[in-house]
Amino acid sequence: MPERNPASGTMPPRPIRRPITPPSPQDVAALIAAARDTDPALATLLTLAAVTGARRGELCALRWSDLNSAAGELDIVRAATIVNGRTVVGPTKTRRGRRIHLDRTTLGALAAHRRGVETDARRHGEVVAPDGYMFSSTPDGGSPWRPDRVSRSFRRVTREVGLEHVRFHDIRHFVATRLLGAGVDLRTVAGRLGHSHASTTLNIYAAFLPDADQRAAELMALLLEGLDGSPTNP
Repeated sequence: MPERNPASGTMPPRPIRRPITPPSPQDVAALIAAARDTDPALATLLTLAAVTGARRGELCALRWSDLNSAAGELDIVRAATIVNGRTVVGPTKTRRGRRIHLDRTTLGALAAHRRGVETDARRHGEVVAPDGYMFSSTPDGGSPWRPDRVSRSFRRVTREVGLEHVRFHDIRHFVATRLLGAGVDLRTVAGRLGHSHASTTLNIYAAFLPDADQRAAELMALLLEGLDGSPTNP
């Protein structure tokens, strides 16, 4: 009779989740400003990251055809990853696309970025393809930025402003915690981040909802006030 592996019926321990330490609005603004001085396209990508909470690969895979400037909407439907040293564009992490709204300032930044892209294309005798990548390594927009290129450039900017501890993914944490702290409902935040379920968002960011929980307690106390026979406030 074959020996039974005593470990076959055990469950591995859950990985310890790294504490979330989102950067402040001042930190994010400083990073964007520093990038703007040396790499305006990177500054635009960081602006999008700070407004949408999109993942690094999703930003690299954005095409101009994903943007509806008139409606102020952006479709996030794919992501870029590195596979065996090559950039591969495929579905998002959850394999689900999402449509999110953009504010006027961000739309203006994208319009300025588009003008710069078109100027560079003309200088090289090229034309930007209608579905070209927003952040491209070629003048015609035919190839997306590599995600690791974004990471290297981001690390350079963090060193310039003394924020070496901030990771690119921390901008996503910044978006989530600020929206939740401002009272934006959980489902909307989850949809903007691209989480399949609001429970995922809650599991990650529950610690950043103490004020909301306190407000909930106070609301229920007000609703019940006086129902037990105690006097209500005049």
